[in-house]
Amino acid sequence: MNFFLQKALLASLALLLGACAGVARRGTPRVYSQAFDTETNACLRFPGNCPGAQQLAAQQKLHEIRPKGFSLNQRYKENKATGKWEPLSDQQTQALLQAGGAGLLGTIVPDIVIHTGNVAEVLDVFDLKFPCPGTNRARWDEYPPGHPNAPSNQGQVYEKAFGVDQARVAPRWDIRRLNEP
Repeated sequence: MNFFLQKALLASLALLLGACAGVARRGTPRVYSQAFDTETNACLRFPGNCPGAQQLAAQQKLHEIRPKGFSLNQRYKENKATGKWEPLSDQQTQALLQAGGAGLLGTIVPDIVIHTGNVAEVLDVFDLKFPCPGTNRARWDEYPPGHPNAPSNQGQVYEKAFGVDQARVAPRWDIRRLNEP
């Protein structure tokens, strides 16, 4: 991805997160006195922190910057014969669900994928994280024992699948790449 386009995208995501997390656009955080005891309660109090609200806002901003170069919740499945991760269409996903869903085990669904215009040619990956309480670190989810992607975490699997330095995006924590704390 073009260096300047990537910087513009990251800056836009950071501004979006600041707005969603109650952070003024100049970077000064608002401090909330109440603790978020559940994600539902947090969404009721501060709808901008809600996962759906952030994804919608990200979609609107990305459509301005890269109208045909991003996807939300694109599912990928590893082709065992080639070792490459291939995108699944909505129809393929629905067919696997109707067949009992076993074919979806081991697939991955990053929240935001930046691509060349072809979803198979991934340039960057962002996963939205909503730690509770909001002061907790945004962490990659670990796959449980027995899962096809175990013992890796989401970030490690995304790195293997796409060969990019994918990022966690979280209110208050901004954008963190795989190996950043």
